[in-house]
Amino acid sequence: MSLRYRTVLSAVLTGSVVMVPVGEAAGATVASSGLLPAHPSGPRCDVALAPRLPVGTYPAVFSPGPPVPYLSGWTPQGLTTWHNWDGQGHTALLLGMYRRGAQSYLVGIDPQTGARLGTVRTRASHLGALGVVGRWVIAQDTLNGHQKAAVRRYPVSAMRAAMLTSQRTGTKPYLAPTGTPQRVHSVGFMAVTGKSMWLGRHSKARTTKMYRYRATHSGLLHRTGGPWRVPPRTQGLLVTKDQFVFTSSYGGQDGTLTVVNRVAPNTPVACVSTPALPENMTIDGDKVYASYESGAKQFDKPSTTSKVSDLRTGLLRSLLSWGAGTGGLGGQALAQISALNVVL
Repeated sequence: MSLRYRTVLSAVLTGSVVMVPVGEAAGATVASSGLLPAHPSGPRCDVALAPRLPVGTYPAVFSPGPPVPYLSGWTPQGLTTWHNWDGQGHTALLLGMYRRGAQSYLVGIDPQTGARLGTVRTRASHLGALGVVGRWVIAQDTLNGHQKAAVRRYPVSAMRAAMLTSQRTGTKPYLAPTGTPQRVHSVGFMAVTGKSMWLGRHSKARTTKMYRYRATHSGLLHRTGGPWRVPPRTQGLLVTKDQFVFTSSYGGQDGTLTVVNRVAPNTPVACVSTPALPENMTIDGDKVYASYESGAKQFDKPSTTSKVSDLRTGLLRSLLSWGAGTGGLGGQALAQISALNVVL
């Protein structure tokens, strides 16, 4: 729809979901494949138009989950699901943590009990992007956004052995990555779907891009799709059959969770406030787990609006209902907008 007919509107439902139309250049179309259309604006939630949302929205889906260790010295970052982590069919959540001037940690957490399964030390990295795909654990190799984007890889078998040693001895064994780092387009965040990995760039001011990759038997990544636009300040991503769900961080202020449909990836269908400093998310069965860095000691300051020292968890279907069609909160918002005869 032409920009000259579009009215920027913020509609709040139950004090929770903010529907924010996003302008596109006149004549631009959104490809159903999700590829970038001509001159896209990308998915952007205009948080300046959204009032501070009352209690009851985000907490209606997400609640405190497994505690995060080492917050006095290390900061949580990437989070992924590790199926059959021990070779006995059990699932672990693998959390990356960094500390400036020190080695980074890869921490195994039991999603059922919240127990720490083990801790593996590795060469220093920000670890904002982390995923388990096939025979490999793939992780961000860079320390900060000023370096050229690259990933490192660890054999799952070696990671399992190190994690089991940690569990048995109470130590933190060191594990070196295999081979040399591989350059990729961007590596600020990561999501895994089957044998695919989605990697994107974090930017403080503008929408950026993400790409889809597939891992070979040797753990090297090959680009297979994209680019797609991602919101500014994206720190985390969930990918489902029909939706992309992004988390964006605004320093010590409340974050934003943005839901977009993959058939129209440049227009958010729901925007929801989150606690401060959200990081990555991952799916385990019917549940979602989300990491936050706000509980780390380095963010223990008055300017941080909320401090999360655990992995937040909720039902995936409840999260996706925020951007669903008729019957979901997104559908209710669209119905209210239609009733107001507002031209979007």
